[in-house]
Parts: sequence; structure tokens; C-alpha cells
Amino acid sequence: MPCVQVNLGGRVAHLTFAGDFKPGDPPPSGYADWQEWARIQHKAGLRQQQCGWCGLWKFPQEMSDARKEWTAVTSRGQQIRVIAPVCNGCEEKA
Repeated sequence: MPCVQVNLGGRVAHLTFAGDFKPGDPPPSGYADWQEWARIQHKAGLRQQQCGWCGLWKFPQEMSDARKEWTAVTSRGQQIRVIAPVCNGCEEKA
């Protein structure tokens, strides 16, 4: 990420410029770039889903078509079937 140093009335300021991201782009590396990328994804209406394996929240372009299925037991003893999406990283590891 480019950074420019400017003088503002005797004080030094550092200006950073984020990349030009579009909705649906893959995530960039780097914290500040990721923040700008995530803001653009959210502004475009994309919402994150939680991965059923690692529990991390990912945007749709980071999710695979795979699903994880398991049976959970509620506090009342009822068994329910849970189906959760899996992120690309977890699918590659499997």
C-alpha cells in the first residue's frame, strides 16, 4: 500500500492509499487493504457467513460449495440437523 508523508503546519502526516477494489474481488493481503476491501463488499450488499469448520466469518467469494452437516442437541434434548457452509481454506485442507 503506498504511503505519502506530508507536512501539515509543522506536523508530519502519513497518507495511505488503498487499492481499487470492486464487489466480488478476492480478499487482498494486508490489514488496511482488507479493511477497505471489506467496506466495499459490505456497501455492495454482500454479507458474511460463518464457516462450519473454522468458525471464521467470510464473504461469499471466500466460501466453497461444500457443506458440513451434523446433528446437534438443544437444551431441551431435541436433536436437530445443522447444515453449514465451508470456506475455501477449510475445503482445501480437507
